[in-house]
Amino acid sequence: MGFVRDAFYNLRKRPSLVLIGFLSIFFTQLIVNIFIFGYLEMEKMGKFSGQSFTIKAYFQSEITDEKAQETVQKLKNLPNVSSIVFLSKEDAQKKFLEYFELTPEDFPVDENPFPLSVEITPKRVESIPELANQVKNTGLFDDVIYGGKNVDVFVRFYHMLLSVGSIVLFLVFIFSLVVIINLIRISIQSRKEEIRVFHLIGATETFIRRPIITEGFFEGLFAGISAFFLGILVFHFLLDFLHAAFPFFPWINLTDIMAPLLVVDTFMGGVIGILGSLIACNSVLKEVLR
Repeated sequence: MGFVRDAFYNLRKRPSLVLIGFLSIFFTQLIVNIFIFGYLEMEKMGKFSGQSFTIKAYFQSEITDEKAQETVQKLKNLPNVSSIVFLSKEDAQKKFLEYFELTPEDFPVDENPFPLSVEITPKRVESIPELANQVKNTGLFDDVIYGGKNVDVFVRFYHMLLSVGSIVLFLVFIFSLVVIINLIRISIQSRKEEIRVFHLIGATETFIRRPIITEGFFEGLFAGISAFFLGILVFHFLLDFLHAAFPFFPWINLTDIMAPLLVVDTFMGGVIGILGSLIACNSVLKEVLR
């Protein structure tokens, strides 16, 4: 474990460089935490909104009750369907009368004009357009309606968040990695003579690399853990405010994000630290030992 002691010793020798590297990973992880928060919130909204929107589909007039019931059973097996309700002509007429507060005597028609229909509740809101198309493609319905523009706007926003967020995260990751590589490279450059002496007395490249990579790992790990605690603190107060101000909105709970943040922050922070130090170390060793 001597290389771990050497790594901590080297960290104490270069506080300014260590601080810059720490902050670059720290702010990277904070941006990642915001993205995770937004993604989990969208996931929560997707389930909530999916249950709020209903697809209504009206069978063609020549479809019999038996054929309609058979179709309902097939639609129930679709993966995006949460529940489905079949409405007979009598059920539809009854709902119409109840909605307009009428009685059968107020609706004196000889033949029931209402078509057979189904009301489909999707599992998630972003699956509504695809599910509506699947229902249309059965060729048994005259009309299939759903939330329309509201659903389309939500789905576009959902996909935009994932696309833009992924690009931003990738760019932030690369930026942080480049900063770490250059900082550790500067640090190793100042120890060229020390490394050359170690090499001349028989130290292997693995022996020389080990404390440097360990140093980068701890730098990234501490930054990731710090970002985790700060993120949890900020999200704690933010969610308390949001739950109190908008209690009917489907906000996520703090416990929903703690595990993902802890795993991502510690893992990603450690990986950035190891990668940055490894790339910088290999680059400098080629110059020193050639």
